[in-house]
Amino acid sequence: MAFKLIQSKAHLTEEGLAKIVAIKGSMNLGLSEELKVAFPDTIPVPKPKVEDQEIKDPHWLAGFTTGVRSGCFSIKITNSSSNRLEFQVQLVFTLTQHERDKELMRSLVNYLDCGNVYKNRETVDFQIKKFNDLTNKVIPL
Repeated sequence: MAFKLIQSKAHLTEEGLAKIVAIKGSMNLGLSEELKVAFPDTIPVPKPKVEDQEIKDPHWLAGFTTGVRSGCFSIKITNSSSNRLEFQVQLVFTLTQHERDKELMRSLVNYLDCGNVYKNRETVDFQIKKFNDLTNKVIPL
């Protein structure tokens, strides 16, 4: 939407710029304090509801995984009385999205046949914690 406004040079008008600010207001971080002061009457545009959350293409999944800002591999080390070394090492793969994308994150569990989805305050995490799931999943491209 914003791209089309800029492409048509609408951003050069006060009304067009206000539309772009309204689009920015609907994004994850919303408006900065400076923009709120400069555009006090801004009403963020409603986010479109995505109905089809099924993953159909491994190429899409690869792009999504590399494009997610809050996706990572991590190492979790915890104390363990059942292990002779007295600690446990766990590899974790995590993708985090806004809570509105919880169905998409659940579809990852179905598509990959592993992992779980965890709800946080305003986000959902897709996590794979089992070592075998991290190392044995091969998705044909």
